[in-house]
Amino acid sequence: MARPAGKLLGVLALLLLGLALAALVFTSSRPPAASSPLPSPNGYDDLIKAGGIIDRSDYSLMSQAEIEALVRTNAEALKLARTGLSRECRVPLNYSPTDADAAHIQGLGGA
Repeated sequence: MARPAGKLLGVLALLLLGLALAALVFTSSRPPAASSPLPSPNGYDDLIKAGGIIDRSDYSLMSQAEIEALVRTNAEALKLARTGLSRECRVPLNYSPTDADAAHIQGLGGA
């Protein structure tokens, strides 16, 4: 009586293995999905620009008056960053940021 159950399990295992192999072949043979066009204007460009012009002074050592002056100095960069954050923001799938791009974006977070 155990033999028919063993044969049934063997057939089910082979069937599952065949389905898994077919799924693997199907998914690997499909062409990659076409990427959608980047938004225009792209918020990412605004963020890169804002990070490039922001003054990264160490505000933790400043007085309140110095911080207020720093905020006025960075008004244009902050406006540009707000604009970038209000827009759709995407990069291409094959994008590799430069060290400068990464530094600009990180610079928006503070010292």
